[in-house]
Amino acid sequence: MQSHVLRRVFLIAVVYISFISLGLPDGLHGVAWPSMMADFMVPLDYLGLLLIAGTAGYLISSFFSGPVIARLGIGGLLSLSCAVTGAGLAGYAFAPYWWMIIVLAFTVGLAGGAIDAGLNAYAARNFSKRIMQWLHASYGIGVMLGPLIMVYFINYRDSWKDGYAAVGILQLVIGAAFLLTMPLWKDKRKNKNVEIINEKIRDTITRPSSWVNMLLFFVYAGAEAGLGIWAYTFLTEARGFEQAVSGFIAGAFWGAYTLGRISAGFYSKFMKTYKLIYLNLAVSFIGVLLVWLNINEALDYTGIVLNGFAIGPVFPALVSGTEKRVGGQHAFNVVGMQMAASGLGYAVLPGLAGIIAKYQGLEILPAFVAALIAITAVLYRLAYYYMPGHSFNRQKR
Repeated sequence: MQSHVLRRVFLIAVVYISFISLGLPDGLHGVAWPSMMADFMVPLDYLGLLLIAGTAGYLISSFFSGPVIARLGIGGLLSLSCAVTGAGLAGYAFAPYWWMIIVLAFTVGLAGGAIDAGLNAYAARNFSKRIMQWLHASYGIGVMLGPLIMVYFINYRDSWKDGYAAVGILQLVIGAAFLLTMPLWKDKRKNKNVEIINEKIRDTITRPSSWVNMLLFFVYAGAEAGLGIWAYTFLTEARGFEQAVSGFIAGAFWGAYTLGRISAGFYSKFMKTYKLIYLNLAVSFIGVLLVWLNINEALDYTGIVLNGFAIGPVFPALVSGTEKRVGGQHAFNVVGMQMAASGLGYAVLPGLAGIIAKYQGLEILPAFVAALIAITAVLYRLAYYYMPGHSFNRQKR
């Protein structure tokens, strides 16, 4: 019994470290780009090509992660993907041509999408809501540490390449940990391997519930990222606030976002998932409303931070409830599809907000984010109508 507990604690620790490592690469590009741009003699906007390549790889692998898990198993998928991620990041240090960097970015995106979907699928099925919240909070720690690692290597080693290589080596070590712990990736509820998936992806994708849940994650991702991405520009350009304070508030949004997930790990134990989601969506809407009303500077800052604190816990809670909304036999497939949809929403909807703001002015941004939050709540309710066993779903069948 004691050995079983120790194995489980060790596995949870590995997953926590994996979520941190998943966030590390996301913070590298922004700091490394000026040095990379000079070394490869490419223009500033080529960073967009790098991000597009990585996003494309992420979307493809996360969407099709279900069938890959069925073939390789959770442990096999994670160990292989971490090895590919590590090799890809280390490859940045040795690539002599720009086109190789693009290929590596796509490869790292492929592996990253598989890791993200695989970890979320396993955690949603085997860990509590509390642990799920803390796992996603640890991802925020990784995003924070990534730039610090790159800053260290650029400032003290005068090499952006060493920064990528260091993170790549860490990914290889984690891949080895996944390989060594493969026997531990068992379904704690049924005492059998969670790697088995009963439904093929073509069966899952024909279900209306799959599309409703993908749309839910697509819209939610835009609601989550909206104020976070645009906070600094909005406060300085639309409201005319000081740059230093605006920069601090933009950073405070993501700090509150991570803190919200940590705190949700405590109170989620005493609250049903749907109540947690509706409560946090309501509070995040209030935060956006404070910004929208433009009463005074203090309430603008309060609204942005409040929005970050409340919106952060929604994503882990949505992932935790996936199996209940779509059924266990489709859960692994749908989790991957949801990860792909959220990645697409994160990329597309903030950009759409910028296009709208170009013609309507930046003051439209709070209204845009508020609308996305409201649509998220409606889609979440709609997802329950397609939940297995719901009377509406039984009538359609």
